[in-house]
Amino acid sequence: MSRIAGICHITVNGRTMDISGGLTIPLSKTTKESIVSTNGSVNYKETPIAPYIDGTFLMDEDFPIEELSTMDTATVVAELANGKSYTLSEAFIEGEMNYDSDAGTVAMKFVGTNGRWS
Repeated sequence: MSRIAGICHITVNGRTMDISGGLTIPLSKTTKESIVSTNGSVNYKETPIAPYIDGTFLMDEDFPIEELSTMDTATVVAELANGKSYTLSEAFIEGEMNYDSDAGTVAMKFVGTNGRWS
């Protein structure tokens, strides 16, 4: 039996970040949406999606708020429990970083110009 979920690690510019829960990473580079005509024929449109890594991180006393909020060319690497890795290039944080004081966490979505599975 092999491990397919659980413990994973993430680094941002070589700095290890503590994760609370899991990560969400796209498996494809495009998304498809159905288009149905009035006569019932089904087609689709395909649009590209930006590569990303989405997760919830623990905010300890060393949490790099300033570094994360100003970066725009980061390398983010997620090493997953199943042995796969995902590298995000030229990454920045999309949207806001908000601290949840009840959980001690920050939800962040890293978006980059290139995402590569290995």
